[in-house]
Amino acid sequence: MLNKRVRYGESLEHYYYSKINLLNRCKISGRQAVDCLLHGVDDRAVKVGAQAAQFSEPEKVLKYFRSIRVGNSMDSSDYFRKNRLDKNVNVNKPSFSKFAGNNCIIRCFNCNMIGHPSFKCEKPLIKCTNCDRIGHQLSNCYRNKNKEVSSNTSANINEKQVSKLSVTDKTNDKYVMDVKVNNKTFQCHYDLGSQCSLVRETDAKLLDVSIIKNAELPTLRGIGANLVRPLGLIIAALEVQDIKEVIDIHCYWVIRSPRNRR
Repeated sequence: MLNKRVRYGESLEHYYYSKINLLNRCKISGRQAVDCLLHGVDDRAVKVGAQAAQFSEPEKVLKYFRSIRVGNSMDSSDYFRKNRLDKNVNVNKPSFSKFAGNNCIIRCFNCNMIGHPSFKCEKPLIKCTNCDRIGHQLSNCYRNKNKEVSSNTSANINEKQVSKLSVTDKTNDKYVMDVKVNNKTFQCHYDLGSQCSLVRETDAKLLDVSIIKNAELPTLRGIGANLVRPLGLIIAALEVQDIKEVIDIHCYWVIRSPRNRR
């Protein structure tokens, strides 16, 4: 009985007689019958109007139903609201057949080729093991690029700057002097802008000192405008103008000038 509702195109009067017949069989009358009749009405405007009138008898509901015309005319506010929204959607939404011509380009995310989607790609699946996305491998992953930028930034912190030394530049002569390293005299280029001391491997062997190769050595920038890794490190006593100091000297295979640097 409760499943009986107003059907599409059915008049409220016809619905009333069908529902009241069921209510009489169930011996339901009075206010309960009114509530059952209004329960089957889907039109919110009709239902709210009847509830506001507070009918106590089904016959009064019938009079109210006769004063309202619904059905084929579809005066329901919900219907017109839904119909209006559907029309707006259809007007603003272009049809696929109209715009699906040459302007529609399908590109595969797996092989990056045009003409088929990725789920129809016949080539092996290309999937990155770093970000779990298809279309690229680990070597081309964008996350690795971010790591390279951060690693380069951290590497720059461990870099030391040295100036470029030219043999043909005579202006450097005023910075050339004799120094003593472990009581042995060498001709040295004194660089005020350098952050470390350098020595050629051949000169380091003349000092009879061991070259420490397992130490954490910085990357030097400035020799040939390139990054250079030192061969090793030696610890020696340096004497410059009667000033003595024990310092760390970075050893290299070749230095572009036949002089030591400091």
